Amino acid sequence: MISKVSANQTNNTVKAEKVEDMTEAEVRKIITDEANKQAKLAVSNWAKSVWTDAVNAGMLDDDRPQAPLTRQEFAAVLKKLGAFGRSDEPSSWAKTAFKAATETGILDGSDPHGNVSREMLAQVLQNLGFIGTGISSKQRE
Repeated sequence: MISKVSANQTNNTVKAEKVEDMTEAEVRKIITDEANKQAKLAVSNWAKSVWTDAVNAGMLDDDRPQAPLTRQEFAAVLKKLGAFGRSDEPSSWAKTAFKAATETGILDGSDPHGNVSREMLAQVLQNLGFIGTGISSKQRE
């Protein structure tokens, strides 16, 4: 156990006396916690308000704002936005959303664990009718 700790802010060093060894689990936990803190802090200034709104609305989790978004995660966000209309059946985390996105032509159904690219986002926005010519509302129902 650490009995005395002194910090030198000039060169960012910490000196500890009488230190116990740490277990691998303790080291992993500390590193993971710190990495998660850094990821949360890493939200770019231009995205902070939008990110906070999306988290507060329940569209996104607040655990990894800088991580790539998978297609199945993207489909789940689209479903939360109501892009597929209302469904009376309960859905699993992403399976139903991804199936709906595929069946309606919003996504092509390939590689559900692949990341969403800028090109794919542009195509989805077009498919939804937000830009260019999209799929008709009959196709979405």
